[in-house]
Amino acid sequence: MNLSLRNVVLSRGLALFWLISAVSAVEAGQSQDSVSGKVDNSATNGPAATKRLTRLSLEELATIKVETVYSASKREQKVSDAPSSISIVTAEDIRQFGYRNLFDVLNSVRGLYGTYDRNYEFLGVRGFNRAGDYGGRTLLLVDGHRINEPIFDSVLFANDGIVNVDLIERVEVVRGPGSALYGNNAFFGVINVITKRGADFQRGEVSADVGGYETYKGRFTVGHQFTNGVGLLLSGDYLASEGMRHYYQAASDDGNPANHGGVADNLDFERAHSFFAKLSYGDFTLEGAYVSRDKGVPTASYSVIFNEPRYFTTDDQAFVDLKFAHEFADDWSVLARAAYHYYGYTALFPYDYVGNNDPADFVENIDVARSRVISAEAQVSKTILGRHVIAAGFEVREALDETYENFDRAPFASYSDIHRSDYTWGAFVNAEVQLYRTNLTLQAGGRYDAFSAYDSAFNPRVALVAHPWDGGTLKLTYGQAYRAPNIYEKYWVSPASKGNPGLTPETIRSYEAIYEQQLDRHFSASVSGFHNQLQDLLAQQLDPNDGLVFLANTDAATAQGVEVELAGRYESGLRGRVSYTYSEVRDSKTHAILSNSPRHLLKLAVVAPLYQDKIFASLEAQYKSAVTSPSGNPVTGYCVVNATLFSQKLFKGGELSVSLYNLFDSRYYHPTGSEVRGEIARQDGRSFRVKASWNF
Repeated sequence: MNLSLRNVVLSRGLALFWLISAVSAVEAGQSQDSVSGKVDNSATNGPAATKRLTRLSLEELATIKVETVYSASKREQKVSDAPSSISIVTAEDIRQFGYRNLFDVLNSVRGLYGTYDRNYEFLGVRGFNRAGDYGGRTLLLVDGHRINEPIFDSVLFANDGIVNVDLIERVEVVRGPGSALYGNNAFFGVINVITKRGADFQRGEVSADVGGYETYKGRFTVGHQFTNGVGLLLSGDYLASEGMRHYYQAASDDGNPANHGGVADNLDFERAHSFFAKLSYGDFTLEGAYVSRDKGVPTASYSVIFNEPRYFTTDDQAFVDLKFAHEFADDWSVLARAAYHYYGYTALFPYDYVGNNDPADFVENIDVARSRVISAEAQVSKTILGRHVIAAGFEVREALDETYENFDRAPFASYSDIHRSDYTWGAFVNAEVQLYRTNLTLQAGGRYDAFSAYDSAFNPRVALVAHPWDGGTLKLTYGQAYRAPNIYEKYWVSPASKGNPGLTPETIRSYEAIYEQQLDRHFSASVSGFHNQLQDLLAQQLDPNDGLVFLANTDAATAQGVEVELAGRYESGLRGRVSYTYSEVRDSKTHAILSNSPRHLLKLAVVAPLYQDKIFASLEAQYKSAVTSPSGNPVTGYCVVNATLFSQKLFKGGELSVSLYNLFDSRYYHPTGSEVRGEIARQDGRSFRVKASWNF
């Protein structure tokens, strides 16, 4: 999309949001006036209006729905009391905006942005998303269960995600370092996916999707809350997509007949299936999940043969988690859980080592990884004098098996053969002390972690939360966190690279000031400024003695910026939000902006009721400014607009939605690592989805 068209889209979207809000505000005011039988101009003009924006009456505050969050302090609390900047995406958001997977959900959240290299999706936070590594700097939880795996630190967000979005009750996004509570991977923040219960379905539900790029998906769910207190939820789904039938890669259009004019045919396919189960009784909850995905790769990454149909990857993931949670009458609460998590990965890379383009000489290189992790944790909290909360916990994780192998099948040649086991344990304590009634709270704590492979570490977090006036909240936070190097980064060996077992964890120190204000019954606003200092970042180095590439803790960076968001909601169902994030992430030595680091993120989302509470229309626009690839080449910014028409209650138990993604067919690219030719990957053009669900 060119610059002028992008500006037109953004300006019209913003105008639409404000126009709808203004009209609805007038309608709301008129409806209230009709009840009282008079018009009070002082409520909307002059000093009285200004006062209403900064100080709400007790009656108005009582009508505002108070959102709560669990993941910020490992206990349920109001978002305004949490020691972090929080975003919550609900099941209602998922349905009305037509989000297809968790990747879509997170792309809608302020300050977050995704990258897709036509094989895996990666999440960026406030300008940091290094193209070419596997991330792992955000901790993903499902009902508190850790999803990050230890081989690559990868987090599977999209169709390879372990939970279908139809099973999500809400997604909690907690910004800022979280190692003080969660340990490894909670570097930039924590994302906790809260799933639905059996009672949310009562009997059964089926859904079917058909979409662009020959995409088909089906799901069944059975759920019920029995009279004896047992809750049961069972669900399974299957997805098949052909992707881009003819994927064009300009970097491979080099005149070589073997590269097929830079066009990869029928290699962007995807197949996935998953299962989820939840059983609850009293204070006990047992969960299990499994997902498997096969993905064709059209980009000929890692210098494989271009347009070769044998290039694909398979990812499998499963977990079982047993949790006990109880709150005692004397203000004590306890939580204990034990879990098992499995991750498996296989990839086939077809190579032409000889270089004669003769299929008889092609070699299949196999990449295999798997991990089996058992974990246990326990925590206890106590409310003292009805005001102060002290919490403490302990966690242990042991990787029974960490395997990574890379070899040529025939003739056989082994390059990596890693078999390890590791363990870590950590203990945390966190205190919430009210310094002045309920208006000023000090939250402080930290976690000590010990490792079998690294030196121990302590990471603190301190926050001062003030409520200076009705509806207003000021938060000042400081925190530290770390990300430990994974198995792949430490031990991977190839003909051109070598491992570095001496790697140490990356670290971050973060400072943030957050102000949140409830403007009136309908509108709220927030603004935050942040400054992050990142040390010991991993970067590739060349050993002059042997000419091999390896990773070392050599990089450092500073990230600073500001986020603002305005959200509004009316009882009629009209609602919307607009957010803007400015971030500047620079290398501490060269002061250059890091690759894949957009300075500007602008997001707009509006939902409008068309017919009572039965039919809704939504519009969402997301703008990301230009970035660079790892080699410094420019990658143009873009704006993507999505629209959804959603209906419910038109017939008993039924829902129907129609979505258009990339409405204006913007052609745009995401930067990738150097393993992809040209270091960019083309993204999907305009596509659609029609989805029908029936609850019986």
